[in-house]
Amino acid sequence: MGDQIGMVDRISELPDFIIHHIMSYLSTKEVAQTCVLSKRWNHLRTSFPILDFDQIYFRGDLAERNMYTFSVREKRRFCKFIGYVDASLLRFCELKFSMQKFRLSMSLFDVEGVTSFLDKWIELAVANEVQELDFNVEVNGGSRYSLPATIFSAKLVTTLKLSGCNLEQSSDTIRFHSLKKLALHRVHIGEQMVHKFISECPSLEDLILSRIGDFKRVCVSHAPKLKTVTIDECFELESIEIVAPSLQQCTLAYIRKSCLIDMAGCPHLNSLKLVEVDIEIHDLISKIPLLEKLIIQNCDEITEFEFSSNRLKDLQILRCYNMDGIVVDAPNLLSFSLECRDVPFCFSINGSRQCSCKLKFLIKLDTEGDILILTWFNIIKEEFLGVVHQVKELRMSINIMTPLDSFSLDEFRNRSPSLPREVENLIIDVWNIRNIPPSKYVALLDCSLWVCFPRILSIELKRSCFPLISIDCLELKRRKQSIEFIKFFYEMMINRDTKCCNSHIIKCWRHYLKDFKIDSFVPYKDPKPLHVDNLIAELPGLPDGTIRFHLDWCFSLHIDEAYVTGPSLLNRSSMLI
Repeated sequence: MGDQIGMVDRISELPDFIIHHIMSYLSTKEVAQTCVLSKRWNHLRTSFPILDFDQIYFRGDLAERNMYTFSVREKRRFCKFIGYVDASLLRFCELKFSMQKFRLSMSLFDVEGVTSFLDKWIELAVANEVQELDFNVEVNGGSRYSLPATIFSAKLVTTLKLSGCNLEQSSDTIRFHSLKKLALHRVHIGEQMVHKFISECPSLEDLILSRIGDFKRVCVSHAPKLKTVTIDECFELESIEIVAPSLQQCTLAYIRKSCLIDMAGCPHLNSLKLVEVDIEIHDLISKIPLLEKLIIQNCDEITEFEFSSNRLKDLQILRCYNMDGIVVDAPNLLSFSLECRDVPFCFSINGSRQCSCKLKFLIKLDTEGDILILTWFNIIKEEFLGVVHQVKELRMSINIMTPLDSFSLDEFRNRSPSLPREVENLIIDVWNIRNIPPSKYVALLDCSLWVCFPRILSIELKRSCFPLISIDCLELKRRKQSIEFIKFFYEMMINRDTKCCNSHIIKCWRHYLKDFKIDSFVPYKDPKPLHVDNLIAELPGLPDGTIRFHLDWCFSLHIDEAYVTGPSLLNRSSMLI
């Protein structure tokens, strides 16, 4: 006990600025709790230059309710929140310290009643040389809160994030000389004001425009230091023109087909992300000569993708479910990710020998389940894994809509007699596992491990295909079935019987698995891994998440060059029947 007290004393003797730096890694709740340690820690909390106020902390068990619904009890808590913010700001400002960050997140039921407070808080933050200002104000219908002209005088602010308010007041001069990041979300602002922001902030490096109203045109120019641009959910846009010589990253999301995009003035652009865009992407990316990273996500209007580049290093094609053809020639490609529901009719990726792949296949079996699952397994093994050098992650999400009765390892072995491939992490995610009789659990495991030998095998533990929603009796039944499958897998690994495969040269996984252990459990809601000592005993009490097993094989998994037929080129031109 004495040693522990001494350790606390030594920490308390550190200078204020060091303790404040340590406190910056704590949550708002944890910072508030430090005041009970001693009088000095209470002073440290009062002088802490990061002021973070979120109304959700004052709503308790009502926090999950509709944010726009206010009961009498909630209104009382709202008034308490207003008083707390006002008192905390006044206490800090009396110390005459510079403010590192001021963040406010709240929902309003009466704009007029709190406008004077909001104006006052912004004035106090600006007067105390705030460096990061994050202002999120949601309104229950009616008029929005209009930001005061004082905000334009924040000469030392480096980050400005505004959400849910009006920024229409004209200002002859914008004094954001130090502004590096500007994020506008659901802000009612005119086009000319945005252009004024961009052109009169010479230090601007990061620009985010999200759902900013009825904009027709975005013109980014006179921004010599701008490095990152994000334009998201600006549905009325008719044109985007970006002239930024230092721009390196750009994200365009939810852009309609008629929008004209001109990025010819971005000679150093090397990273582009397109999310649910309905535009002609081939013409766009062909004019980006230094492109090294390309992400295409949720673009169902794109049916074919063909691209050739000597500079491309990272390519991700995610959930583009109508894409029938992918042909890429990128000899320096180092990372490739594909998430698809149907195998592309034409598939060709020519990349570096060091290229690491992440593959996710959404396998839906609604008819002829036994035949289709073996066809899928065979295609994944032979057409994808068989010709790539490194597979970092393979996820098979199997949605079984029809009962599986007759598939077996022997049938799969006849279709694919070759050695299983090497994979770093295999993730098995089975939906509707109730359609697999327990007698077929063995076949599902055998076939999965005939596709590949993973170093990490992950199995999803969840109620349904929507793991974060509330549960009902049916979902509890699904969770019980999921637990039974995991228990079966665990027992199979422990009690594996090698009295099989005697007539086969290449034997099943049981003969090559040297050892296995539980690596960790990762919950969905908190990605911090948890240690599990006794899986069978702890399994019913675990939340939804992923159980990771580490597998140790008794021979080298590296595939001999002579074993792989064909060059390092993925080619597929046959239909999945």
